[in-house]
Amino acid sequence: MKPNLSKSVAALAQLFKLPVRGEACPKGWFTISDFQLLLNMRWRHNASTRAASMYARGVLERKLWRGCTVDGQGFRTYVYKPAKPYKTLEEALAGFICAGQESVPKGYARPTVIADRLNVSVVAVREMARRHKIKGRMIRTLRGVSGLHDNLYLPEAALVALHRRRRKP
Repeated sequence: MKPNLSKSVAALAQLFKLPVRGEACPKGWFTISDFQLLLNMRWRHNASTRAASMYARGVLERKLWRGCTVDGQGFRTYVYKPAKPYKTLEEALAGFICAGQESVPKGYARPTVIADRLNVSVVAVREMARRHKIKGRMIRTLRGVSGLHDNLYLPEAALVALHRRRRKP
């Protein structure tokens, strides 16, 4: 008959403050595997890098957690939870994407928007701005799914007026 070691393992875990085998991370905290599933990333190291950058920007809190594998091998890993204004990982991710985004002044628009409105090419809009020495502003805003980038914004009213003047006979 084998002795029951489960009580002694639990006693040793309590003594050394180690988690018992199979114990999940603390309530309200998330592991890199959770991030990987949430962000729909294929590789765990990509999720780890994203979580570390979110922690560096102050969107997440991080702490070191000691876990145990199924075979009893101990390991240490970081666990994360959303920082104070955010309640879920989805909100924290949205806050991370929008953090650092600057607001666009009224009357400014991207050259693509102006080109669509005037029914000309983007090259024509940029050339018109260069020829008439209209200064644009580089503003850090979202562009597509790739995140924040410095984007050129031009004064829309000046370019529209120049285009109308050019079109008159």
